[in-house]
Amino acid sequence: MEKTFLTKKRIFGYCAGDIFGGGAFTLVGLLFMNFLTDNIAISAGIVGSMLLIGKIWDAVIDPFIGSLSERIRSKHGKRRIFFVAALFHITAAFTLLWLPLASLPLWFRIICYTLAYMAFATSFSLTMVPYHAMLPELTDDHKRRNKIVGIRAIFSNVSTLIAGTVPTILIGLFNKSGTGYLVMGLCFGVFYMLPWIFVLIATKGIDLPNDQEEKAVKQNIIANFIKDAKTVLRNRSFRIMISLYLLAYTAMDIFMAIFIYYAKWYLNMPGQYVILLGIFMVCQILSIPFYVFLANRTGKKQAFSLGCGIWAGGALLMFFLASPSASSIVIYATALIMAFGAGGVAYLPWAILPEVMDVEELISGKKKDGIYSGFMTFIRQLSQAVAMQIVGLYLEMLDYNVGQLSSSECDHACVYNSLTDSVKTGIKAFSSFAPFILLIAALLVSLKLPLTNQSYPLMKKEINERNADLKAQKVMEDISGLPYECLGKEQ
Repeated sequence: MEKTFLTKKRIFGYCAGDIFGGGAFTLVGLLFMNFLTDNIAISAGIVGSMLLIGKIWDAVIDPFIGSLSERIRSKHGKRRIFFVAALFHITAAFTLLWLPLASLPLWFRIICYTLAYMAFATSFSLTMVPYHAMLPELTDDHKRRNKIVGIRAIFSNVSTLIAGTVPTILIGLFNKSGTGYLVMGLCFGVFYMLPWIFVLIATKGIDLPNDQEEKAVKQNIIANFIKDAKTVLRNRSFRIMISLYLLAYTAMDIFMAIFIYYAKWYLNMPGQYVILLGIFMVCQILSIPFYVFLANRTGKKQAFSLGCGIWAGGALLMFFLASPSASSIVIYATALIMAFGAGGVAYLPWAILPEVMDVEELISGKKKDGIYSGFMTFIRQLSQAVAMQIVGLYLEMLDYNVGQLSSSECDHACVYNSLTDSVKTGIKAFSSFAPFILLIAALLVSLKLPLTNQSYPLMKKEINERNADLKAQKVMEDISGLPYECLGKEQ
């Protein structure tokens, strides 16, 4: 069954879903905060709070969606029904983020963009939580899972590369009419919706419920959600993995959120921002096969630790070597080093997740992949909200006021010269040291992860033997007509 299902077409069709998962999140992380501060003239501190409100909402819905995806039933399957819905809501939710409302009252802008961000977070969760939960249903082989996650990471990073380069071109083409961001949002909303057609085709027939699952759907979904939320947190491997994931992705999101400010207002390279980001993304993509190989050869936590160390080292080099007067070669070389480390940091937590999901089967004898996926997606969105909140508060502390200067039709050179040295050096220091501290913390946490290339096969053997024993017991009960515990005893 597994070999029949895992054709190349099906694998690539499934992996196409991360075009939305990687690209949309990156695009929002790169441009949304800058759009609100520099174009809509909302202060950075308020923007950070707006995004945090969206994540409080997300904290409620993500685990619930995961629980729902375990129990909902339809002719399309328990998870694929969410992919059908994605065809209708992704484009609308993404486009709403970029409405040009700068002329409206401040309080109205704050409410509108907060609600738009909540709508995007809901759309993202409704799609990506069931999507991530489906991976363990494709294969039990951890090396095959590594390869599938690696292919997904390539799709994600290619989409991230597009998200980092094409939007600014589209915005520039339509900026004179004031609709640059809106046109970009509509185009990318359609772009992020289309892959789900391929995901639907590729995953047909793999998550239809069995008889036991049909009985589970009759249980109270809310009660099960509360119970399942408590269950996943007792999994030690999950607690460790989610900690390193939160630290690493907060570092990544802080870097992505501050990078446009760093390129424009510290390096004074607004025209090369797209080139710098493109170099970063391309190198990140090219590094993924190396980390897939390393994960299979030495283990995922070793590969993750190496990625954290390389990126942290690159962040220090960026602080000491990169400057407005530095050679472009030095700046590009620093970006390459950081990107090579970032490839492992981005890929490996998602490669670890399916193995952590299998630990739940060891603990409870049941698969609860949707619940774990829900918590993972929540942490992913939480990391971005925390990152943007931190960046927003930090810029507010620096007295960053580009939004007011831009609204007075001051060009880039005028704005750059009006910024104080404390703002520029503050952006420089934060861009290096905030990711550095978080990455070192993630590296230290990863060393505690008990799942290795040696321990995971032992765990799977235990689970398979236990499941085989349960099946054998049921056969013996059917044959004898007696409970298994009564067999072999004098009646």
